[in-house]
Amino acid sequence: MIKIIMFLAVVIFAGGCSGLEWDRPSARYRDCMKENQADPSVCDKYKEQYEEKIDSKRNAPDQQHGEGRFHDK
Repeated sequence: MIKIIMFLAVVIFAGGCSGLEWDRPSARYRDCMKENQADPSVCDKYKEQYEEKIDSKRNAPDQQHGEGRFHDK
């Protein structure tokens, strides 16, 4: 009986998450570049969002070691 309840809980939770839209500027930028190979300047707005996300991660403290930053290129 407990297995059935756990299964239903997982199914309900998974169904509730199916409508979520993840914030993935890298995917939007990549998709835009594929669709607009002739004019990549169309994707500049996605490139800015992508670079901002990278910069925010690069400037975040490294949580595994408690100090430091992501390595710069």
